[in-house]
Amino acid sequence: MSMRIISFSEVRFTRDILLGKKTQTIRPLWKGFRLPLGGMTSKEDVELILKKPIHKVGDKVKLVYKQRGYPSDMWFCGTCGKTKYSGELQPDGTIKIKSFHVECNCGTREDFPKHFATAEITDVFEIEMENAGTTILREKIIPIQQIRVLHKTEPIYKFDNFPDLFAKADGFKNFEDMFQWFDKAYDLSQPKRFAVYRWKLI
Repeated sequence: MSMRIISFSEVRFTRDILLGKKTQTIRPLWKGFRLPLGGMTSKEDVELILKKPIHKVGDKVKLVYKQRGYPSDMWFCGTCGKTKYSGELQPDGTIKIKSFHVECNCGTREDFPKHFATAEITDVFEIEMENAGTTILREKIIPIQQIRVLHKTEPIYKFDNFPDLFAKADGFKNFEDMFQWFDKAYDLSQPKRFAVYRWKLI
């Protein structure tokens, strides 16, 4: 049975994974939307069709960069993430280049292959994120950015440190940076459910 794949589209995440800084990924847990028979009058009328997490603890997974659109032997620039060549890693650590596909103009030698790491899933749990509007605190309007951990009996971190530590484990600077990224990508004006997969490199 072939290993499942977790794909990434941002080159910064591949670097952080290989350096051990990014140790988890957050993935949507819905496969579509359901509208009421009478038609939609507001966003609250839209019902998410949920799905279950596809990975479980103990699974071996391939971590790849840009799964779709590129051949399995493609190598990319570690700085800009653009293509450089097709090649095969040799036992002595050298790369046998088959053909060039140079989109990169960085001039760096920090290349990495499409399948850049293999990992074992160590933890799986669900979260729900929601941008719940704003509130006034000490005469300042601040966003209410909520994250709820679902179906997990053990605490992830000490509560006071949870938001930023959680975000850094996912490759972001802090919780606000992470929340803004997900809000832009998935519109968190309504609660959205995600799976969190954590791993160790093997």
